Formats: sequence, C-alpha cells, structure tokens
Amino acid sequence: MRRHGMRRPRAALDVLCLPYALDPAELAAEHARQPLPAGAVEALLLVAELPGEAVRALLATPAAVRDGRSRHRPAVRAVRMGRLTHEELVACVAPARHTLLLGHLPPGPGLRWTLPEQAGMRTAVTRALTPLGDDPRLWSELLRHAPAFAGPLPELVAAVVDGGAARPRGAADAAPAEPDEALVRAVRHLAPAAAGPATGGVERELALASLAVPMETVQEDIRWVRDCLDRSLLTGADVVRHKLPACWALDEDHWLGEVDHPDRHDHPQAVLAARAEADRLFALALGEDPEAWWRVARALPDFAGTLPHLLLRVTDGGSVSTRS
Repeated sequence: MRRHGMRRPRAALDVLCLPYALDPAELAAEHARQPLPAGAVEALLLVAELPGEAVRALLATPAAVRDGRSRHRPAVRAVRMGRLTHEELVACVAPARHTLLLGHLPPGPGLRWTLPEQAGMRTAVTRALTPLGDDPRLWSELLRHAPAFAGPLPELVAAVVDGGAARPRGAADAAPAEPDEALVRAVRHLAPAAAGPATGGVERELALASLAVPMETVQEDIRWVRDCLDRSLLTGADVVRHKLPACWALDEDHWLGEVDHPDRHDHPQAVLAARAEADRLFALALGEDPEAWWRVARALPDFAGTLPHLLLRVTDGGSVSTRS
C-alpha cells in the first residue's frame, strides 16, 4: 500500500481487491509508525469498512512529514462519504496546518471541496479559531507555530491562547519553520477582516436599500443583485443582513439564480461570504440553545423581515408568528 498509494488511489484499490484480513487497530498502529501515503489512505476510506477511530487515526500524520500535492484528498473523501463531519475533521486532523489549509482549499484539478463542502469546512475551522478573537498578536502566534505543531487545530488554538507568546506544547523541538505561501494565504482568509472604509457612496446605499424592496419578478431581482455584486456595490454578507425576506436571503438561488449543478455558483466568494455571515449571526444570537434554534426554524418560512430582525425577535422573546 505504501508503494502503490503514492499518487492516486487507483493502484491501491487494485491491491485491496486481493483477499485480505484487515485489522483496524494494527492498521492505525502501522500508520502511526510510518504514515501511509494519501492515495493509500483514500483507497482504504473508499472500500474498507473502518470504524470511526481508525478513520480518525488515518487522517493524522507527524508534523515532520512533507506535505504532498494530494494531502487534502483523504480528508475531502472522508467528509464526502459521510465518514466524518466537518467538525469531527477539525478535531482529529493533525498536524494543525493541514486543517488550516483545508479551510481555504483553492479550486484546482482533481478531488476538491464542492462549494457547500467548502462553506461547511470554513465554518468548522472558523469556530475552532473563535478563541483567537480579532487579536492580531494571537493570530501572528498561530501562524508562527502552525508549521511545526504536531497536534490538531483545537489544541494549537488553546495553547496559543493560554500561552500567549510562549511556545505551545506539541511543537517540534527545532526552531519553528517558516510558513509557506499556502499556509499564509489560508490564515489570511480565515482571520477576521478589518472593517475598511465604506465605498460606493450613494450607489451602495441605494443597492442596500433595494434589498428590502423585491422587484416585480424574481428574475429581475436576481439580475439586479448579480449586477450589484459584479460592481462590488454589495457582498454576500450584505445580502444576508439586508435582503427581505430572511428565507430568501439564506437561499442563494433567490439572489444568484438557479444553477445546473447544485454544488457550484459563478459567484463562489459571494456564497462563501453569505454563509459565513449567516453562521456568525446564528452563533451570536442563538449559541447552543436548542429551543431558540427551533423557534427560528418554525418562524423562518413565514417571516417577512430580515434575518437580523428575526433573530432579534427570537432572542427578545417577541412574537414571530406573523409575516409582519
């Protein structure tokens, strides 16, 4: 499996067609001793009936192992096959730099995140990074220690927050390696962006106001929103905050139009920004309160206001039973 899984899983899948008896515990121990290549891990995820513990073990590698071009494929395959959720992936993937790179996986050939999967992964990674807040010192420490840290991302975040400038436990004994361009780019996209000066002037104000006034037809509404996105007058986050009704703001098909393939949109950044903003608003207003989430779910289809207005009604205990 090590020799035949260096590139893609096809050759490793041929090997797995031969008669074999797989011991998940022995497989995990062998992988911990000398990690299997990404192609072999992906092949095992595809055809072997592995328990969750073995799947999580196969997605962890020593920090010193050089990253290959296919390092992301086993994690993507595990989520797509339903072996793990995005949250479970964030909790188990090691080293932490792999998780950060999965949170911002650029489009490319081969197996990659679909747009909904990318949004889900970014949400899970962002939640794990929440303790860092918007403190630039902590984000700098995260980037400095991530290349050599051996544990998963939540452990790195906890170590950075608890230790401040101290070296997190789990980092390699050698001097911290310099982060490569891909890791720097991923952390930059995951870090909270500073609010810049408003641009667009009167045109932007009109575009924001137009989100509260539906056009005569859905097609006309979609054309207008797409035009505003193309001219950078609106962002996906603006649509989630200001578009009426809230249920339309949460459904990209109502402001970007339906697409032939449900996993793609021609404005991916707007979709990712919209879903990130929606997740932020939900987390801020509802937290882990199941009753509040249930009230929002029941009220959403018939609520005529914006999403922030709906969340305010629920958290304040107001009535959300009518469209007014």
